[in-house]
Amino acid sequence: MERSDEAEQEEIAQAAEAWHVRLNDPGASAADHSSFLRWRAADARHAAAFKRAAELWADIGPAVEALGRDGWHRALPIRRRPAPVLGAVCGLAAALLLTFGFLAWRDPGWGDRMFADFSTTPGQREAVTLSDGSRLELDADSAVGLAFTSRGRELRLLRGRLWVDAVRDEGRPFRVTSGEASVEVLGTAFSVARLDGGLTAVVQRGLVAVSRAGDKVMLQAGEAADAAAGRPLLVRSAPAVALAWRQGLLVFDGTPLGEVARTLERAGAGPVALIDAAARRAVFTGVFQADRPEAVLAALSPALGLQTTRVPGFGTLIHRGENFAGPR
Repeated sequence: MERSDEAEQEEIAQAAEAWHVRLNDPGASAADHSSFLRWRAADARHAAAFKRAAELWADIGPAVEALGRDGWHRALPIRRRPAPVLGAVCGLAAALLLTFGFLAWRDPGWGDRMFADFSTTPGQREAVTLSDGSRLELDADSAVGLAFTSRGRELRLLRGRLWVDAVRDEGRPFRVTSGEASVEVLGTAFSVARLDGGLTAVVQRGLVAVSRAGDKVMLQAGEAADAAAGRPLLVRSAPAVALAWRQGLLVFDGTPLGEVARTLERAGAGPVALIDAAARRAVFTGVFQADRPEAVLAALSPALGLQTTRVPGFGTLIHRGENFAGPR
């Protein structure tokens, strides 16, 4: 079956973004540059796509450098899992159950963070160095559990997004699991996200194997895989901005507004709801600091003609102004 023109253009755009990431890696070799030149010369569309990818990063680059110099996005201190409470009477147990139920209702991610080894709240990011020297970075509203033994090392991504720089140890394989999916690594840097019920792995360098329900694919630098429940593993080129979150950036590129709303909630904006069809159909483009989700909300009106209404005690409503009377 022939691919559609749109699918082919998307594949070219993703390849161009992957080439841009690879060529800007200090470890890029002469062979990488030669391969890129051959790819670019193979089709006029390749050169145009690479130019667009370079222009996108030209816009983002100064912001990334400034943020890195300021250090505003550095991780907060580690918050470890609280020690288990030993011994409880029936009355206390009932009170705890009621309390836990209330917290879970107010914050669906609370349970994951409560029983994780490392976790972040909305708007918080965290850097961790493990006992084997491997480094982790947790995005906002994320939680991970550890299971390290003499025979292997496993991270359980319970929620959110995680970047890993794994130290090589052939006697102790390193693996990240999330639901049915797992990512096996050998001395590499990569990102794993568990957002909206699916898993996405992005490889920055090295090689990883992604597996789920008997299906398995190998990924190299610049590639990504999506492991959605009930679907086959999908391998694609990683977008150039796939790891921009590590620099403390929110990057939207024709992003559906529903996904923008979920990103803002993880960034600490509180609940964000789309209340009419105009808002749900909209897409949004822009680059913002992750610690200023209110700037994204402020940009929606001039960019999309939508309005935001803050409802105390609830959150933010996004809507088309002329059809909304406000909270009652």
